[in-house]
Amino acid sequence: MNEGVTKRTLLVGALVVLLAVGFCVPYFGDDIGPEPPTGLALIVGVSWVDLEWNASTEPDLAETDGYRLYRRELSRGVELGTWDILIDGLPPEFPGDYDLTATGMGTWFHDMTVQPGKVYGYVISVKDQTESESAPSVEIYTLVPVYGPGAGGGGGCFLSTAS
Repeated sequence: MNEGVTKRTLLVGALVVLLAVGFCVPYFGDDIGPEPPTGLALIVGVSWVDLEWNASTEPDLAETDGYRLYRRELSRGVELGTWDILIDGLPPEFPGDYDLTATGMGTWFHDMTVQPGKVYGYVISVKDQTESESAPSVEIYTLVPVYGPGAGGGGGCFLSTAS
């Protein structure tokens, strides 16, 4: 009786090992996060911001949401065109001080949720198939212009790039 239990235990153990080896898929992925995107640039209009960036060279870019665009609103200084890019004297925390604005596979985004007279900072990151997210790109800033009756402007746009 004891010998039967031992043979059965050995048989079950051998079957478990065979199944584990048969269904085991070796992992050959990388554990290194992708490089941040480069070339973030924008064009701003009355109530929109168009952003574009260079395509990632990451070989295993996530298939549906590889690019992740983040935005934060900055407080404006007293003088027009100056703003506080620091938060309480410190650089912004990524991603904590930013709102995830868009994800996708394209290398551009049309942001129509901005408000005239507000200053925004944008960064972009990439995510690979192992869910590793890159550090953010260089941040780019814009002041969304205010146009209207008596504002001295009637249209146009501004171009800004980050190096």
